[in-house]
Amino acid sequence: MKLELERIEKAFQWLETEFQATGKMQSVDSLIHKLDLLCNTLPFVNSQMAVTKRLLNEAKVRAYNKLTMSSHAQQKYYAPSLAKDYVAAQCSDEQYAYDMCERCSRTIVHIIDAMRTAISALKTEMTISQYSQNVM
Repeated sequence: MKLELERIEKAFQWLETEFQATGKMQSVDSLIHKLDLLCNTLPFVNSQMAVTKRLLNEAKVRAYNKLTMSSHAQQKYYAPSLAKDYVAAQCSDEQYAYDMCERCSRTIVHIIDAMRTAISALKTEMTISQYSQNVM
């Protein structure tokens, strides 16, 4: 599996535009349809998160090896915190990709939770409405 970061970035844009007015919807069917879209998107985003985590770890290994060889050749040794900061700086692109995937996944999960709450509230409201119509 390969990294498709552009697709993840587009997913964020989609989430922002598609779900900004979800709380104003009054249709259970519409919310369930959108919930299906989110549930179908989540496996891709999570698989991308796994890919980016692997790429990040591989980049860290390369950066640590480079630092170790360089410091050994120059007979300079760095404090562990400095080495960690150096490696983090060397892996900034991979870290960005991982952060994007993780944030996209979390956003989808939070929207799913909010939509489930909205669907439950609408269903309860419909039940109460039907009950009050039958009482009158």
